[in-house]
Amino acid sequence: MTMLRYLLFACTFSLITTPVYSAPTDADLAEVGLKYADALNMHDVEALHGLINLNALALRAAALFSDDQRLQSQYKRGFLMGAGDMADRMIEVMKIEQGWAHFVRIREIDGVRGPLIRYDYAEGTNYVLLKSTDGQSIDDFYVVSDGNWTSATVGVLSSLLVSPSRSLIGRVFGLDTVDPALMEYFQ
Repeated sequence: MTMLRYLLFACTFSLITTPVYSAPTDADLAEVGLKYADALNMHDVEALHGLINLNALALRAAALFSDDQRLQSQYKRGFLMGAGDMADRMIEVMKIEQGWAHFVRIREIDGVRGPLIRYDYAEGTNYVLLKSTDGQSIDDFYVVSDGNWTSATVGVLSSLLVSPSRSLIGRVFGLDTVDPALMEYFQ
């Protein structure tokens, strides 16, 4: 009987302590999209910074930067140090380009369902799909006109600027030198 009580307790405890993941609802995703557009339009740096999950963005970029865990960890630290003012820069672009952001609808692109945002600028329009795994924050941005995730663009470009023999891209293509002109262009 004691064994049965122990098993019952163990099963009950594991059910209580095991988090259950559920994908965000369309309503959750719409809320993220609306908050994002409002933060950009109101030039609210703090609200925008609170919405962007820089840690998730750094992890996604680091995975494309290198397959070495040590290098990924170093990359993530550097990314987080350099990306702290990302919200400021996004709002600055909206000001300079006389932009306005609109939540359009929930859309699926490349198997990712998220809020689709339209940017209207004085000189044109652009669309971005927001990736939100928790329905509260933004993990990545899919720039529709480029057909790329921001994390992929940043991760791959970063890998070209370090010693190619240490980067994932360098090993795939057998590169062993850095192109100084390319490095200067991106600096």
